Amino acid sequence: ADYWTAVMNGCQQAADEAGIKIDFFLPEKESAEMQVTLVQEAVIAGYDAIVLAPIDPEPLAFACQEAKEKGVVITLVDTMISTEDYEVAYCTDNYGAGKMAAEAIAGYINNEGDVYIINSNPAATSDSAREAGFRDMIAEKYPNINITGVQYCYVDTAVASNQTTDALTANPNIKAIYAPSGFAAIGAANALIAMDRKDVVLCGWDASAEEVALLDEQAVDCMIVQQPTVMGYKGVKAAIDILKGAELPHEIVDTG
Repeated sequence: ADYWTAVMNGCQQAADEAGIKIDFFLPEKESAEMQVTLVQEAVIAGYDAIVLAPIDPEPLAFACQEAKEKGVVITLVDTMISTEDYEVAYCTDNYGAGKMAAEAIAGYINNEGDVYIINSNPAATSDSAREAGFRDMIAEKYPNINITGVQYCYVDTAVASNQTTDALTANPNIKAIYAPSGFAAIGAANALIAMDRKDVVLCGWDASAEEVALLDEQAVDCMIVQQPTVMGYKGVKAAIDILKGAELPHEIVDTG
């Protein structure tokens, strides 16, 4: 995906600047179990630091704990784990950005009407925070907007497309769809095109080439865009600095 390519570009940039060797390991599919295995294999292989974008906060927390106990430096990018077993994290304020998305959609639909959510993975802290911020802002500020339901596509655009079709078939009066992941947004947009329902407002996340094309085509109305290159760069730079003896604050840094 374009997003993760941007993250890796940032990682490579930081490594090149420092003259440090960096290797990338990607699970074959979005599986926490596979990612845990990759972390464990990296520890066994003797890597000094791991920059991790965790798929699921619970199982990856145990993997990070094991790695830290063996002296491996852990920094996080994009998504959090459920424990404090990391040095520093670089992420979007996903909750705050979810609130921004609610305000954007409210503006498009004049503060009233039915809205549906097509999300990606409820176990991922980023996806759940984006949904929570959206829901809380709607509840707090927009009493005439009704969130009629949510489905999770698990990073499968075809599933997101089918879910969007089903939601609009069941409720043709849906005015807007909030898709807090690139996969969900692309799938939802494809469904809107197929159903000739570009009148339905779609707010997505990220800015892959495919999403930008859908924005140009007006199947996507707006997008929340993160800074993945910055996340990757800072995640690797922090790991290198710590290995060199720097003491960084244990914190979550909002990358904007």
